[in-house]
Amino acid sequence: MDFGPIVLVVVILVLVVAAALFWRRLNAASPENTREANTVSEKSNAVTDSLRANASREATEVLPIPLSDVSPGVMAALDIEQGPDAFVDSVNVGRHIEIRDQRVTIGRSPKTATIQLYNVDEVSSVSRLHCTLEFHKTLRCFMITDEGSSSGTKVAGKIIPPRKAHSLKDGDLIELGMIDQAGAILRFRTTYDALPERLSIEPLVEQKDTVKQAVGRPTAPIRQDVFLSYSRRDKTVMRMVRDALLDASYTVWSDESVEPGSPSWKNDVQQAIEGAGCVIAILSPDAKESEWVSEELNYARIHKKRMFTVLVRGDESNAIPFGLTGMQWVDMRMDYDDGMKELMQQSALEQLVATVREHLGK
Repeated sequence: MDFGPIVLVVVILVLVVAAALFWRRLNAASPENTREANTVSEKSNAVTDSLRANASREATEVLPIPLSDVSPGVMAALDIEQGPDAFVDSVNVGRHIEIRDQRVTIGRSPKTATIQLYNVDEVSSVSRLHCTLEFHKTLRCFMITDEGSSSGTKVAGKIIPPRKAHSLKDGDLIELGMIDQAGAILRFRTTYDALPERLSIEPLVEQKDTVKQAVGRPTAPIRQDVFLSYSRRDKTVMRMVRDALLDASYTVWSDESVEPGSPSWKNDVQQAIEGAGCVIAILSPDAKESEWVSEELNYARIHKKRMFTVLVRGDESNAIPFGLTGMQWVDMRMDYDDGMKELMQQSALEQLVATVREHLGK
């Protein structure tokens, strides 16, 4: 008897039964596997969405940097929460400003503000010189003074009176001007935060003994022979003129160590001009554009002070202000050959000293 066909049939039946059992078991496990796969997929999507959200939030939010994470020597920091990037010495420093000096000023004008917000020509409720931050050595804290800004200053939501120093605490929000009119909100951060309560005191103004620095004498009301009016960008030439006058035994006043626009600045300048025997204006394109030089020269005219002019840069078209165009000036411009520069400078200084001597009679 041939068993071959029977064996073949049995093998086929076994394979069919095994396939049926495998298919049934696969179908029974399928929903669970599907649910597990869906759960894994949902978790993966959730993680992805969270990462995307965090990345987006970090890209749009300004996160304060802890003082412990910055370089040594930083006394405080400002984080700009609303407003433009900050400029220091005409360099964009972004939205985090480290304060290393004991005194900084904030405003729109790069000539008066250590930290510049907005351009001086932009329409903004931040003033040219808006406020001052200064470290009080005795109280061991930072104080903020509104410098008579047009739109005011708020600290922790409260307006502070102008011309008075107000204590700052770590985390304070400083609001400059009106936010809806191009103002700014700054977050103040410091480790000097020991005061238990707020203080408001008279301005932190150190008297600038500029005459003593220049000639070894005390300040006003002593009269001086010469008042120097100049742009800070012409400081090098101003010192040359000052030293030549000092060598000729004249007393000289300049505002080199007085912060232009500070509470004491106008009073010091007014007293110095009123007590001066004459005024020397150091002229350049920067001096012509300077609002401080303009105020000094106008005040000197009001008090009928004899004025002498020294041209150090530019020419009649861009350096001589209105009202001085008809005056003779001493030429101290530096566009000579190196071999002639020192000789021409010395000749110009001698001419200037001789002119002053003739006027003062000394």
